[in-house]
Amino acid sequence: MNLFISLIFILTSSNFSFAGGEENTLSSQTKKTQHESFDHSHSAWTTLLSKYVKLSDDKKSSAVDYKSFDKNSLNSYLKTVSSVSKKDFSSWTKNQQLAFYINTYNAYTVKLILNNYPVTSIKKIGSFFKNAWKQEFFKLFGEDYYLDKIEHKKVRESGKYKDARIHFAFNCASIGCPALLNEAWTAKKLKDQLDSAAKNFLSDQSRNKVDLKSRAVRVSNIFKWYGSDFEDNKMGYSSLKGFFKKYKRSLGKNKEEQELLESKSYSVKYTGYDWGLNKH
Repeated sequence: MNLFISLIFILTSSNFSFAGGEENTLSSQTKKTQHESFDHSHSAWTTLLSKYVKLSDDKKSSAVDYKSFDKNSLNSYLKTVSSVSKKDFSSWTKNQQLAFYINTYNAYTVKLILNNYPVTSIKKIGSFFKNAWKQEFFKLFGEDYYLDKIEHKKVRESGKYKDARIHFAFNCASIGCPALLNEAWTAKKLKDQLDSAAKNFLSDQSRNKVDLKSRAVRVSNIFKWYGSDFEDNKMGYSSLKGFFKKYKRSLGKNKEEQELLESKSYSVKYTGYDWGLNKH
C-alpha cells in the first residue's frame, strides 16, 4: 500500500514538474517571439504618417492634420513601442536603436499635441517650471520618460549616436522645425534619410541662405542652439562651417555662394525660429 502511494506521488510530482517546465518553455518562447517580432520597419507609424502628414513637393516642410489624426491607432503603435524592454533594446544594432528613438520621440510629440489640441504652439503646453519637453507623460523601458530625456539624455549626451544630423530628424511639432517625414525612420534607410533630411533643410531658403553682399550665412536657430554638435570630426567636419562646406551644394544655390562656403570666410547669423504649430 505504501509502495502504491509512493508511486502515485512520484508520478504526480513528475507530471507537475513537466507541466511547469512546459509552461516555462512556452513562456520563454513567447518572450523570444515578442523580441524577434518587433517591427523595425515601424510600419504602423508609417501608415499614420502617410495618411496625416502632408509633405511639400520639395520635401522641405510638412504639416500635420492633428484634427483628424487617428488616436487609437497611434496609441496602439505607442503601446508596442513602450513594451520594448531594456534587454531587448540593448541587443539591437545602433541604427535600429537610433531609428527607434527618433520614431518614439516624434510619435509621442504628436500624442502630446493631440492631448492638448487645439493648441497654437507646443510652447503653450506645460509651465515655466516644466515645459512640454519636461512633461513625464509616457513610459519607456518601464521608466517614466519625457521628450528631452530621449533627445538629450539618451541620444545627444550618451556619446553613442554621434551624428549632428539627428537635429533634422527629431520633430518638435513646429513650423521652424525640419520637416516631419511622411514615413518612419528605419535602420535600413537611416543613413540616406539623415543625408536627405540635412540637404532638404539646408536648401530651404526661407530658413537658411547665403548673403554674398554681406558675406554672411543666415541660418536657423537650430545651429545656434546645437552648434557644438557639429564639431565632431567623426562625420567629416569639425566645425559648423565645416558642416556647411560639406553640404555647400544644398545651402549654396549657385557657384559663387558655394565658393564662399568653401572658403569659410564669412560670418554666421541666425534667422530665428517659428514656434507656430505645424498643422494643416
